[in-house]
Amino acid sequence: MRYVITPSHIHFFRKHSYIGFDQPLSVKGVLKECERYSPSDRHNLFQRSSLLRKIASSRKYGNIARELLGASHLRLLFDHAFLSKDPLPKDFEAPLQLSEGSSFQGLALLVLIQLSPTPSEIASDEKEPIFSEPIHQSIPLPQAEGDAVFFLPTAFLELKQEGSFSGNFLLIGYGDLDTVYKHSPSNPFASFEKNCLQRQGDKVTNQDGPLLF
Repeated sequence: MRYVITPSHIHFFRKHSYIGFDQPLSVKGVLKECERYSPSDRHNLFQRSSLLRKIASSRKYGNIARELLGASHLRLLFDHAFLSKDPLPKDFEAPLQLSEGSSFQGLALLVLIQLSPTPSEIASDEKEPIFSEPIHQSIPLPQAEGDAVFFLPTAFLELKQEGSFSGNFLLIGYGDLDTVYKHSPSNPFASFEKNCLQRQGDKVTNQDGPLLF
């Protein structure tokens, strides 16, 4: 299915800082691929897995992201898998604005993808609309396998909702063409970015984060 971004999509996105889409891309096999790696290695999987690179640099995700932002090009900055069988990283236990702690000056948009059906979806035929108002000012989490929510880094991401963390998610971050690395002590991914850019002011290159056309 090819998603055509309409003015109503863009209006909703600009008003709420997020928008969701039902299964823009198949994620079959992605969860199993993520499980091959230890929790400490589930950051920047696109650099190690051809399947994750295909997903993270997908033209379909890229086109949606660019049209929502009105950008001609974006750069893939990172991906990170959150699996329900692992403890949720402490920084993500409360609502989090990724713009506050990101190590990337130029982080423009993120997409959160559900990699498996949630228990609530399995138990009920009625799927909660992804375009509902945010819960506690946080973006609504995608429910069905393959559903994706695109959101601005200033929006609040809350993976632990109603007191628990459930679901398996892939988070992908896209940035501006001229994104540079900045030191941020509050970066929630600091412990995972050992192999990323290390110096303040380093520009992200095609080798570190490929361009999305």
